[in-house]
Amino acid sequence: MESPTQKTLKLTKKSGIFYPDGEIILHPEVSVSWKLFSNKKIPELPPGTPLEIDIYIDEQTLLSGEYGIVWATCDLRQGEVLFNALLVQNIASVLGKVELDEGNLWLIIIDHGISRKNKIRRLSGVGSAIENDFFISQP
Repeated sequence: MESPTQKTLKLTKKSGIFYPDGEIILHPEVSVSWKLFSNKKIPELPPGTPLEIDIYIDEQTLLSGEYGIVWATCDLRQGEVLFNALLVQNIASVLGKVELDEGNLWLIIIDHGISRKNKIRRLSGVGSAIENDFFISQP
């Protein structure tokens, strides 16, 4: 059995129950099909077999810079310090929050994608704001 490498970050773990037709009932009562996860034949497991499904993200992809993410931390205070340091240097950035099963991951994202008009509309004249779990700075 292959386990995740050191370069992955676990986002969440879900428990569920497997049924012979390939249906997997995740808690709380969300139904998914085996075919969503694999092209292999539906396993011949006894009805009601408990399963656990882990969802991971590749850390290298997350921090590659391709999506503007330049830093990740589990410490909100560290994220805020970096966010404010960029603001002082007139570098527009976003402090994003990803909820994990074991806490939060804070992402510093260099904000090349939000137009000045959208920033002003979102911020309503304020230097920084929170919207949908993201802090946005405007130099």
